Amino acid sequence: MNLNKNNSDSQRYKRFPAKRVFIGDIHEGQWLSDENILASRYGKLKTVRICGTVTQKKENTKEIVEESFISDNSNDNKRIFFQIDDGTGRLNCTLWGVQFEDYSNITYGSLVDLVGNTRSYKEKINLNIKFIRKIENPNDETYHNLEVLRRRKLEPSYEIKKITPRNFDDFDFESQDDDEKEDLAETILKEIENNENDERRNNSEKSEIKTQPNVDLFKGLDQMDEIVIYIQENDKGDGVSIEVVAKTFSIKMDEIKKIIDQLCQDVKIYKVHPGFYSSY
Repeated sequence: MNLNKNNSDSQRYKRFPAKRVFIGDIHEGQWLSDENILASRYGKLKTVRICGTVTQKKENTKEIVEESFISDNSNDNKRIFFQIDDGTGRLNCTLWGVQFEDYSNITYGSLVDLVGNTRSYKEKINLNIKFIRKIENPNDETYHNLEVLRRRKLEPSYEIKKITPRNFDDFDFESQDDDEKEDLAETILKEIENNENDERRNNSEKSEIKTQPNVDLFKGLDQMDEIVIYIQENDKGDGVSIEVVAKTFSIKMDEIKKIIDQLCQDVKIYKVHPGFYSSY
């Protein structure tokens, strides 16, 4: 018996929970071809969850080379290509074995939430989509972004060396993940439900009010992101005073008012009552 082969097969079909990330996090990662997985600041990533806007959509049907290869009545030869932009970068994603009409509501400019497996094609990282839905409530995207920022703050960051160049010109419609041949619908819904339960439990844990922001935790974030997280961490139900935010970050009142107004316009925070703000 070949034990190495058995171990390899076990790793090959191992299920990975979906981790919320930014597209920029994926492009900053390094593909490990020997393990068929992406090394990232969060560790090794196989299944990820992203939110973004559809900037390209293309429907395609794979030509049948051999009559025995695939049935004329099968949807396995149909796939949809999406290019997604979340503000940190663009990512090519492919949805396999579908009826085109089932995804007619997702078009150019649609805001979407998707789960997919990372893969490498021609030295470029892209995703094989396992689940995709159109976002109707913009707060869902805001929640996703805050969750990624929270994980960046709380989880250890792994060092990676990026050597793979970015390129968005070549799209691959010819290969799938091995586990895409499985019946994934029920499994994906369970994965997403488990992720949401974990996120709700994490959000229910209240931290004590900090008089100064933790520099290490905010490392890599811009000042507006820091302010959003500070408000989120220190809001006990009545919001956080704009004076407290100004004092904490050593920002003049006229400048902090402009920043707060911008964050409200970006739907990252909202006014609880005059002078006090809370995050979504």
